[in-house]
Amino acid sequence: MALDDQTDLSRRDILKLSAATFTAVSTAAVSTAAVAACPVGGLPATAAGMTTAAGYILARLSERGVRHLFTVPAATCDGLLKAAEGGAIATIVTSSDIEAGYAADGYARIHGLAAVTVSYGPGTLSLINAIAGAYVERSPVVVINGGPSAANLSAQRELGVLFSHSSGSADLDLELFRPITAFAGRAATAREVPGVVDQAILVAITAQRPVYLELSKDLWEARVPRPAAPLAIMAPDAGEVRRARDLARGIKQRLGAAARPVLLLGVEVQRHGLGDAVAEFVAQTGLPYATTLLGKSVIPETTPGFIGVFDGERSPGGIRDVMLNADAVLALGCVFNSDYLRFVRGSYERLVLAVDGQVRAGRTAPVAAGLAPILTQLKGLAWQANPAWRRASRPVARAPRPASRHADGPGLTHDQVFAELRTLLAGPEAFVLVADTALSTHPAADLAVQGSNSFVCSAAWKSIGHSVGAALGVAFASDRRPLAVCGDGGFQTIAQALSTMARFQQRAIVVVIDNGVYGIELAIVAPPFFSEGCEAAPYLKLNRWNYVELAKAMGVSFAREVSTPAALRAALADATRATGPAFIAAKVPPRDLPAELRVG
Repeated sequence: MALDDQTDLSRRDILKLSAATFTAVSTAAVSTAAVAACPVGGLPATAAGMTTAAGYILARLSERGVRHLFTVPAATCDGLLKAAEGGAIATIVTSSDIEAGYAADGYARIHGLAAVTVSYGPGTLSLINAIAGAYVERSPVVVINGGPSAANLSAQRELGVLFSHSSGSADLDLELFRPITAFAGRAATAREVPGVVDQAILVAITAQRPVYLELSKDLWEARVPRPAAPLAIMAPDAGEVRRARDLARGIKQRLGAAARPVLLLGVEVQRHGLGDAVAEFVAQTGLPYATTLLGKSVIPETTPGFIGVFDGERSPGGIRDVMLNADAVLALGCVFNSDYLRFVRGSYERLVLAVDGQVRAGRTAPVAAGLAPILTQLKGLAWQANPAWRRASRPVARAPRPASRHADGPGLTHDQVFAELRTLLAGPEAFVLVADTALSTHPAADLAVQGSNSFVCSAAWKSIGHSVGAALGVAFASDRRPLAVCGDGGFQTIAQALSTMARFQQRAIVVVIDNGVYGIELAIVAPPFFSEGCEAAPYLKLNRWNYVELAKAMGVSFAREVSTPAALRAALADATRATGPAFIAAKVPPRDLPAELRVG
C-alpha cells in the first residue's frame, strides 16, 4: 500500500506503514564486510566485522545516544546485561520492574530514546502499565526481552513441559505487547537479529512510541555482523511534501479568515524535536498559543503570545474562554483525552489537528502528512503578524486563589505547598518538574517552569505513582534536577524507587502530599467528602506510613516532614543543597482541595 494512494488512515495504519517501510532501510544498513573493531559493552567482536547479538543491540542504542539501560536482573536477559558491563551503556538496577518501566519512560521523554530489560513473563508483564502509558503519551522506550529458545518451545509443544515463566503460550509476551507498542517483533535466529533490531529502533525513533524486541534467549552471544552504517531516517517523499504544501495553504487560509485564531501545542512538538521551529512559527505569525497539560513547556513559556496551559475543564476561566470561543484552532501534536471532550466536541468544525502522521481539518477525512513537513511548509509561507489576534485572545493570569478552608486541624494546604514550589521554581536553579496523577495535577499546570522540556506528567494515561519512577529516569537523562510532586497514594505504589535514587546518589527532590486518603479518587467518586464532611469509604483511606523513617531506611539521608509554609520553605532550600536524593513529606489535611478543584 503506497502512502501516496492513501489519505484516510487510522493511527495504527500509520504506524504499520512505518514499520513496513523501515524493514528495507534496516536491511540496507547491515553489511558483513569487515569494519574497524570498536568494543561494544564488555564483549569484543568474535571475528573481523562481527559482534554478538547483545553487542549489536547495544551498538545501535549507543549510536542514538542511549547511555543507560534500566533493568531488574533475570536469567532471560543476563546475556544482555553481561554484554553491557564495562561499556558505554550503564546498567541501572531498579527495585521493581514497574519502576524500571517508569524510569525508562522518564528517560525517553527527556532524551528521545530509552531501553529497559527485565525477566520474561513476570518482569515484562509488570512493565505493561508503564509501556501502555508510554504508548499513549508518545514516549519511545525499547523493551528488550529474552524469549523462549527453540528447545523450550519444542519441549512445551511435544512433551507438555512448560518453560520457565511460561503461561502455556508460545508467544504470550509478544502478543500482549503488540497493542501497546508501535512495533513488536521476535528474532528466533541469529540471521534475523540485525533486521529486527534495526526495524524496532527506527520505528521507535520515527513514531516516538515504545517498541518491543524479543530475542530467543540463547542468541545473546550468537555471532552477527556489526552495523556497517548508522541507521538512516527516511526523509518525506515527494507525495508527502506535496500534501503538506496543500494542507499548509489551507491552514493559512483558515487562520487568515479568523478573528480569534489560536494555536494549541501538544507533546509531539517536543517528541519530534520541533520546539525551535514551532517557536519561530509563533513569532512569525503572531498567533496566541496555549499548550496542553501533556505538552506543557514544549517551547519556553516565556515565548511571547503564551496564554497558559489549557488543561480542559480545570483551566483558568480566561484561558478556557479563549479556547472555547476561538473561531479557528490549529492543534500541533496534541493528544486529547477525556479532559478535552467538551473542547473538541465544541470546536470540531473549527479545529485543524496534526498528530500521528496525519492532518484532519474539521470533518474532512484525515490526510497522511507528518508534523515536521507540515511545519516546514507553514513556515515557508508569507505571514504578516496580526496584533489584533493577540489582543482578541485577552491572555489572563489565574485569578487569585480563594482562601482555603479545611476542617481537620493543622497542616499545610495544597495552595500553600504550591506557593512554595512556585518560589523554588522561580529561583536560580532550573528543574524538571515531574507531576503525578493526584489532586496536585492541575496546580502543577499553573507553575511556571524554566526553559523547554521542563515538565513531565502522566496527563493522558493517568497512572498514579508514575512521577517518582519517571523522576529517576529524568535524573539520568538530564543535567537538570527532577522535582517530583506525588500524592501519598501514588507514592505507596512506587516508594522503593527512593532506594534506587539513593543507590546512584541521584539529586532528585521528591515531595509527597501526605493527606492519608486517595484524594484524586475521592474528588471523582465522592466530592461531598471535601465540601460536606462526609466520611470516606474505608477503601479510599490509606494505611499510615512513617515516610521519613521509610526514606531513611532506603538510604536517603535528607528526609523531612513539614506542616507549615515556613518549614516547607526551609526544607526545599536545604534539599537543593543535598548531595543525594531529598525527600519531603508535606502534611496536608484530608479534606483540603487545591484552588483548581474548588472553583470552576
